[in-house]
Amino acid sequence: MRALLLSAVALGLASCGSDTGELPAESEAGATGAVSANSSDLPLGLEPFPGADITNNATFEEAGASMTIAAMDTDAEASEIAEFFSAQAADQGFTFETVSEMGDSTPLMINGTDGSGRNLTLTASPVGGKTSLRMMLSDNPE
Repeated sequence: MRALLLSAVALGLASCGSDTGELPAESEAGATGAVSANSSDLPLGLEPFPGADITNNATFEEAGASMTIAAMDTDAEASEIAEFFSAQAADQGFTFETVSEMGDSTPLMINGTDGSGRNLTLTASPVGGKTSLRMMLSDNPE
């Protein structure tokens, strides 16, 4: 799964700035996926945060495991964003074991699982007067 994560991050970063709808991608490690520019299709079918600009959304698959990484920017507070998404994920069976808030200038992170091999991590950080959200869903069925 670590190789999948590294491959997914590399492919996601390589696609930044693309203005095409979807780009097929394959890493040297064999991870494949599609990189979407500004797609509103978030992991788990979650609704986008109201007023947020989705800046990146990518899904990668390898050997039965998958990872989706989405990014968005908003004017809302980190705690408001975390509450919005954790409530939606809880409706789908996720429980959150980790909640970490370290101050005004550092990220708020929540991490949860649904018990079936799916893990959802949300990180909200203040950046240039806005809040930058990174969402990562990994699905590694056991």
